[in-house]
Amino acid sequence: MLKTQRLRIYFKSKVKKCKKTSFDNMKVNFKISENCAVLYHGRHIDLHNNFLFNKYIEENDCIKVFFKRSDGHWVEEDEFKTLVFICTNTSYFYYEEGDNSIYPEDENILSYITFFPKRERDINDAYIDRKDGLPQENDDIIFSFENEKTIRINCESIRLEVN
Repeated sequence: MLKTQRLRIYFKSKVKKCKKTSFDNMKVNFKISENCAVLYHGRHIDLHNNFLFNKYIEENDCIKVFFKRSDGHWVEEDEFKTLVFICTNTSYFYYEEGDNSIYPEDENILSYITFFPKRERDINDAYIDRKDGLPQENDDIIFSFENEKTIRINCESIRLEVN
């Protein structure tokens, strides 16, 4: 059974880009765990507590989403320094700027990561808790942050690279 949770949304500026036909099945080399972490080669990577969003870069039909390790005292010494989600053959990209007026320090803290049906692109403030952590047919990936910043992508494949 899928659980869907709606989250509160604030006013934000929006930018949408559509390039070509969406891909039906994204290939990934990671699984989403607990909607705030990923499993990569059996290792649990806590995106919410241990990493900060750094930037995204668009290069032709590729979008790279960068995270860097947090400086928090709770982060283990052996935690990866950087993570890059490389989205190749991007067919859909949506970016929504967050609201930093109340808690500007939350701008780069991930709230949740989810695979979400592309047929519901009007919904960007919800997540689905999937037991297997993998995308289903016709899914996008959504990165949502504590300040309500949102990145939504549909592509042929997403490769996580760590350093």
